[in-house]
Amino acid sequence: MAILFLSKRIDRKTFWTLRSSIVALAIILVASLILVRTVTALSSTSFMYGWATGFQTPWTPVAATTQLARGKLLVASRQLMDPNFAETVILLLEYAKEGAMGVVLNRPTEVDLATVMPEIKALKKRKDIISLGGPVGRENVLLLVRSPHPLERAQQIFGDCYIIASQKVLTRLIGAGNPNLKLRAFVGYAGWAPSQLEAEVSRRDWHIVSADATTVFDTAADKMWPTLIKSSELEWASNNLPLQVSFVVEPRTARSLSFHSEPVN
Repeated sequence: MAILFLSKRIDRKTFWTLRSSIVALAIILVASLILVRTVTALSSTSFMYGWATGFQTPWTPVAATTQLARGKLLVASRQLMDPNFAETVILLLEYAKEGAMGVVLNRPTEVDLATVMPEIKALKKRKDIISLGGPVGRENVLLLVRSPHPLERAQQIFGDCYIIASQKVLTRLIGAGNPNLKLRAFVGYAGWAPSQLEAEVSRRDWHIVSADATTVFDTAADKMWPTLIKSSELEWASNNLPLQVSFVVEPRTARSLSFHSEPVN
């Protein structure tokens, strides 16, 4: 795997600022997970989210892992409690027999890209911020850009989404003055050894969905996981839990009506 990173490295001051954001985010995340799990444990009325309360749903590991590929999104399941990845959405940048890597899309910091790359003056006119891409290699910067055509020194991830690794290319894109230019900047990434990601998918840690530019570049960080987890759970349920509904009148009284869900043969 050869993912392109910018040669730019984070200076010490910016690194400690980012580290403070990481610590604060971790504290908030752990607290929210404890609250969510507590509320979930107290409520057992939702069949759709049964696996969040211990109900084991059927799963087909082989069918799931064959969907893994560059350009897919990994949506953390409700049962994934690792603070590094709980309630995250990850864009897979590479997937091969040697392993996999991606970036977390929904962990923004308060550090803007202009602070990290002050030599590109035009960045000061923009509001691009740094996101925490994962726990590995947080001293490096990775850039995603949306472009309708191939870019120099870039790798296509899907459709019109590219990784760029040249400050010259970035300077040229910014300097063009396109107000609609979509850009995402990350420090760090998530990495998996051979077969590690497949094992995580098999134990239901991740839902796999296709990536699209709107989700990657436009969806607010706090809306991304809640939206995708609901849609992926509904899709899973529709594909794996086919039900037919029947209303049965109890023999003892015509006024007593019961609801039954029966599997479709």
